[in-house]
Formats: sequence, C-alpha cells, structure tokens
Amino acid sequence: NIYDRVVFVSEKECRKINPFIDNKAAAVPMGVYKDEFIKCTYSPTLDNEICFVGNMGVAANADTLQMLVEKILPLVKVPYKFKVIGKCPKDLLDQYKNYENIVFTGRVESIYEHAKNSSLFLAPIAYGSGIKTKILEAMAMQIPVITNSIGAEGLDMVSGKHYVVKDDYISIANAVDYYLKNKEEAKKLAVAGQKSVFETYEWNSIWNRFEHILNIS
Repeated sequence: NIYDRVVFVSEKECRKINPFIDNKAAAVPMGVYKDEFIKCTYSPTLDNEICFVGNMGVAANADTLQMLVEKILPLVKVPYKFKVIGKCPKDLLDQYKNYENIVFTGRVESIYEHAKNSSLFLAPIAYGSGIKTKILEAMAMQIPVITNSIGAEGLDMVSGKHYVVKDDYISIANAVDYYLKNKEEAKKLAVAGQKSVFETYEWNSIWNRFEHILNIS
C-alpha cells in the first residue's frame, strides 16, 4: 500500500492482490531476447531426447524432477533418453544413478548446446507461481514444450497450438508418446511456440510496459 505501483510477472497475481491495494498492481511478464534465439531450430536426433532444465539444488526443481522420473516417465511407452540440464547435488545424482536412460549434464555454459537436439522439453512443474523462464526459453529455442497449468501460469498462449498443457500424469505421458511418434506435429508446435514468444515476450517490447506503468499518474 505504500507504493505508487506494484509489478508482478503474471495477471493472475495482479488479480489476487489488486482488491487489497486499490488496483495499483500491473503485470509485466518475463521475456527473452529474440536475437539470442533467432537461429534456433527444431533439430531432434533419433534417440528421442527429452530434456528438463533447472538448478536441482532448488527444491521446486528437485521435486519436479522426482515427479518426472517416478510418476510420469514410467508411463511413457516410446523409448527415450531423458537429459537433465543444470547443476545437480550429489545426493540426487546418487538417487538416480541406476536409471540408464537419464543423463545429468551438470552446470553448463550454454543450455542451447545441450538442448538443441531434444525432441521435447518436458516441464510440468510441481509447484510455484508466476512465469517460468525455462519454458519461455525452451519455446524460444524452438523445442516443443509439454507442461502443466502451473508451468503455463501467466503465459498468453494456446495449448495444442503453441505448447501442450496437461495436468494428470497419464495425459502428460500420452502427450509425450504422441509427439515423440509424430515429429511433424512436434515441429508445428515448436515453430508456433517460438513465433508466439518472439511476438509477445521479447524484452525490447516488454520494456515499453514498464514505461507505460511509470507514466500512469
């Protein structure tokens, strides 16, 4: 209440708080720099690589990883390789060391270099709020994204056109199977997702929203 304006990254958060602060909250989403991703294209290899990105030392990422490995991936029928990109503590590495189809990269300099040949970006999020930068960046890299309602929060996109949003384990696994078997459909999803990110979530246009907020009396 002591501030002139309050900025959140999603409209959902604004709607929750505005009744209590005289409608002073506005949404400005996270973004990407188009120039960093403009050359990225959907280039899957034959081993059906699925990737997930995050610092596994963060509880939400570690719990999401556990959900993926123990609840969702066992339901996937198509053979795959699961690549986990990002820093990972030793206890988690030890926990999953006997899973032959899981690869941990550790901390990397370039996420794209490790993710560029992925068939899918699988990121149903265990818990959290706001826009998930990893999902925006995966779409900007032209990798088809499968997520859930938590992962999709704050994104102005259409499930089945720009990405896929499913909320139960079986439906998520079925979507993985479908897009691993139907690469042309996966490519359509990836291309449309990248286009939408560039049009709506490019940082240079998002800065204008900040300017608009600052100019409101």
